[in-house]
Amino acid sequence: MELVKIREGGTEVFVWKGERISSDLPVFYNPEMEFNRNISVASIAVFAEEFDKELRICDALSASGIAGIRYGREIKNLSEIWLNDKNPRAIELIIKNLSLQGLKLTKINGKWESLSKPKFIVTKKDACRLLSENVFSVIDLDPYGSPVPFIDSVARSIYWNGFVCITATDTAPLCGTYPLACFRKYGVKSFRCHFSKELGLRILVSTIIREFAKHEKAFLPLFGFYHKHFFRVHGRASPRESEITKLLKNFGFVSFCEKCGMWFVGEEPQPRCKCGEKMKITGEIYLGEIWNKRFILDVIDELKRRGFKKEQKLAEIILRESEITNPFFYDLHFISSTLNKSPVKIEHVINSLRQLGYKACRTHFASTGIRTDANYDEVVKAIKSKTS
Repeated sequence: MELVKIREGGTEVFVWKGERISSDLPVFYNPEMEFNRNISVASIAVFAEEFDKELRICDALSASGIAGIRYGREIKNLSEIWLNDKNPRAIELIIKNLSLQGLKLTKINGKWESLSKPKFIVTKKDACRLLSENVFSVIDLDPYGSPVPFIDSVARSIYWNGFVCITATDTAPLCGTYPLACFRKYGVKSFRCHFSKELGLRILVSTIIREFAKHEKAFLPLFGFYHKHFFRVHGRASPRESEITKLLKNFGFVSFCEKCGMWFVGEEPQPRCKCGEKMKITGEIYLGEIWNKRFILDVIDELKRRGFKKEQKLAEIILRESEITNPFFYDLHFISSTLNKSPVKIEHVINSLRQLGYKACRTHFASTGIRTDANYDEVVKAIKSKTS
């Protein structure tokens, strides 16, 4: 492994590079997460335009420092950017990378601080301790694995109307491969199903909402997505009790039939499917809206302005999804297989449902999935009409 200089988003930094991306690197860096960081830059920039004062950002698990450094270079209206990691090798690399930006740091009371504006502050602390001791208007939490150990501290630390970005890379438990691991971490048993990517995202959102509610704060999801190997949720905090209550009233059960692919959501679980099969059932999870259309429109404009084309394409798909408030989607290949039918073209089914007056579009969660306000029976009819 070696230390190499890379460029990301117009920013040059040093990172450790090995034969493969792994936690064995002295300081972890994953080039595929540039996609995540590009969207985060745009999202925080949109929030900064709406915020009534300069932002105090915390990159709680900084590693190389690339995310926080990019925020400082690419986002306006910032007062401070805190870069934190308990790994001493990471601190060395962060300081080296800040020096590469022409910043001189002075050690003051155990912290390294720049004299520039925005001010960069580097700390070597456990992330939970740092968050518990400070208040930030924006918190970026991007751990290697599950974010669960840190979410309570994030909820405690975030400003009353601040902005939060949280990543989860433990997709196997969240998507049902390891249901007990998901139950242990998130308090909900997941299961394997054709909409497992959205189920995983909603389990993550549910955990964040519950943890924030303990601190008398609402976590309002604005923009959540799945990409390759990770989930990412962007949302805003609010102290309004009415918003906390509204979120908690949107919790319910998901019941799924492995035999025919039908699913139900509601306040009570559905023990049996119409076909007679016993249903798989989650614990209570958040079934409300996970996207804010106005916010996503602003993010798309910001992504377009910055030339982040791949990220813009994903956001545009999610924008169309946000117009259909029903939770979960249908995987047409899965349903076709249960009907012993050949896979049908997605656009044919979408057009058929639209002609019947339903909303329908593709979903970013699965290339063979559609989101619609039509029920399962109508989707099956649309599939059969195109395969008969």
